[in-house]
Amino acid sequence: MNVYLTFEVEPIEKLPSDLQEPSGLAVYDGDGERKEIIVLNEGTDSEYKFTDLEKEQLSLYLDAVMTRK
Repeated sequence: MNVYLTFEVEPIEKLPSDLQEPSGLAVYDGDGERKEIIVLNEGTDSEYKFTDLEKEQLSLYLDAVMTRK
């Protein structure tokens, strides 16, 4: 299972000019363990990486969402 993440970016936030539609992909293995969270740009691979803090925040969010039933 993989989880696609979309973001609403506030107009005041500065993004690199070549990062048009930032999103993310949380990649899980067959046992449901999260292996990584990667940055996507316009739905495809990107050279950008999430910071450790961003990964931590996204992990907390995903953990909360995945435990809701």
